[in-house]
Amino acid sequence: MEASGIIGLSEKLAGSFVSSEKSELLEFERKTRINRLDKNEVYRFLGEEPGRMSLQVVDMFSEAVNVARTKSVKSSLDYFQRANAELALLKGNSHLYAKLFYHSGWSFFFYSNGVYPEAVAHLNEGLELSEHLESKGAAFLAFRRILDQIPNLAKIHLKEGRVRRACELHNGILKALIYKDYASLPGKWDYYMFDHDGYTRQRGIDDVILHTTKMILGYSKRAEERALYEIVLKDMGHFEISNDHLQIIGRFISLKRAFFLQEHNAFLSQLAEFLMLPMDTSFDVLKLAVICNYLNLAQRHLRGESFQAVCEKVDDYISFHLHLQPSDQFLIPLIHREFTQLNRCNQPVYI
Repeated sequence: MEASGIIGLSEKLAGSFVSSEKSELLEFERKTRINRLDKNEVYRFLGEEPGRMSLQVVDMFSEAVNVARTKSVKSSLDYFQRANAELALLKGNSHLYAKLFYHSGWSFFFYSNGVYPEAVAHLNEGLELSEHLESKGAAFLAFRRILDQIPNLAKIHLKEGRVRRACELHNGILKALIYKDYASLPGKWDYYMFDHDGYTRQRGIDDVILHTTKMILGYSKRAEERALYEIVLKDMGHFEISNDHLQIIGRFISLKRAFFLQEHNAFLSQLAEFLMLPMDTSFDVLKLAVICNYLNLAQRHLRGESFQAVCEKVDDYISFHLHLQPSDQFLIPLIHREFTQLNRCNQPVYI
């Protein structure tokens, strides 16, 4: 599995956590996302020089969003305006491609300011523009439309209190990914778009399941959880990964509750079970995102033997049970820097 994929999974789940610690893993993902995922496809569609010019403007909008996210929305305004000026200099498809990120960037700006109608307007224009460019040969944009733009629309529904509508959009994405049923999604779609890209399809399923878990944890009471699961997972039937996903979601919810209810013995028991769930590399790193968050929390709220017991279990997991692919070896030092609370044992992480 590509490194950007497993880091992305960690980022998605980490969004529902309490810890505000800066993560080098997530920072790596932010710095490399555009070049790793888009550049070659953009060059094929636009040509190398027009593509390079377009991506420079895309980077400017990405920088503006990052300033809004990490500093303040007000201080990002100058960055957005400079990006707008450079966008105006582009022509043809180069202009249209960069304009996709103009719409997504300004949508984030208005979303962060609580001006949701403007945020939705930019999202909808971006969806229409993406569909137009896809019809002109940029088929790769359909993945961004279904896995990025539509989930962002669901996010705004959540902010405005339309939890059920957000869940229905997520359900529509899952039905498209699993059954090739796009009827619940806005716009036109290529029925076969995921046939030759199982990795992107699988990552999309993972992402939506994790977003849904975040919604259930953040917007429901215990009595409502079953109903929300039924909305999102209805009519999905049986597919190969469903049991694993539902198992990790259920264990995660139990783990989170036990921690915040300060049921320390239950938490330690459930943590041990959670660590030993049989998962592939992506879920190993996903579990690391969970564990890192709890170590940060535990350091602040647990004392003495309780905290030491958590550290010992996590140390054992990292030392003996994390199986990274050879192509992911560069993640090891980043992972070790994430876990500053642990006493390092002598055994290396298995590869």
